[in-house]
Amino acid sequence: MGSTKTEEKKMPKFQEDFITQNILPMAEEIAGTEFNPYTGELVAGFTPMQQQVAAEYGSLASGAGQLNQAADIYSSLGQGGQLSSENVANYMSPYQQNVIDAGLRRIGENQEMALNTMGAQASRAGAFGGSRHGIAEAETRLGFNEQAQDFVGSQLQSGYQSAVQNILADAGLQSGAAGALSQMGMNTLAAQMQTGAAQQALDQAQMQADYSQFQMEQQHPLSQLNALLAGASGIPQGYGTTTSHDPFGGLTAVGKVLGGVGSVGQGGGFGALFGASDVRLKENVQPIEGVSGIQFYTWDWNNEAKRIGVENQATIGVMAQELELKHPDLVTIGDDGYRRVNYSGLFNRIGR
Repeated sequence: MGSTKTEEKKMPKFQEDFITQNILPMAEEIAGTEFNPYTGELVAGFTPMQQQVAAEYGSLASGAGQLNQAADIYSSLGQGGQLSSENVANYMSPYQQNVIDAGLRRIGENQEMALNTMGAQASRAGAFGGSRHGIAEAETRLGFNEQAQDFVGSQLQSGYQSAVQNILADAGLQSGAAGALSQMGMNTLAAQMQTGAAQQALDQAQMQADYSQFQMEQQHPLSQLNALLAGASGIPQGYGTTTSHDPFGGLTAVGKVLGGVGSVGQGGGFGALFGASDVRLKENVQPIEGVSGIQFYTWDWNNEAKRIGVENQATIGVMAQELELKHPDLVTIGDDGYRRVNYSGLFNRIGR
């Protein structure tokens, strides 16, 4: 058995208590929290005014009187045609279904693709759910909303003109009268659509603010935990380190001889624990160092030691007669009358 020198790095007690009493309970609580999905609206739809414009195409109360008046004027020209808001709606419905609705679906799909790409990029950059990500997402939605509004406005104008032209053609009205009627209706539609778009933008901004607040609430426990982790990891490196001493005070040769004594003792028939150390078997004895009040020596074996067959044992250790005064339980007398030392027991005692 050789001597050993151990070094142990241990965090200070206050740091250990801080981690076990504050950080670990909070981490366990966060880990056990169920997923809380956001249940609010994320995309502002058409306002009631916009829906009415898209559905009736100029037959709203604000413009119906003017349109009917114009229809009456054109009818009085004797062309035989009848123009009303119901006629316009009937002519516009197929156009809405085939062109406007399909275009709005494509714009919506493009918006979702853009938001998904932005979310993926934010996740890779570690910024998903942050304020910058929320602002970018709101700007993207606003841009697509404006695109949708422009698309609907342009298509309504085109569709409305087409419907009016078809109605006027069916009624046999002059192209000049058709242009006047178309312009009158589109002016009304444009004003209504702009009013609805302003309300829609406000609704979208409120939805984004609500979603950002929800994200902040979800991230708040993690922010608190990160603050605690930062505090716990801020202890200077090496603070609280404890180092155990060499049980032999640096006397490395003692560790070697203790291991050697055991193996030689086995070979000489004295048992694994005991090595010959009687002063009567030694010559040229030299003191080297004391450990825990026990003096160690080096020596040469004399002829008597050779006669009893211990000359192959280590020549460093203690004097059995000295050790017997303080630790008699570590010394035994063999059948040949010479004292032997339990070096394994001595090693354990010094090491404590």
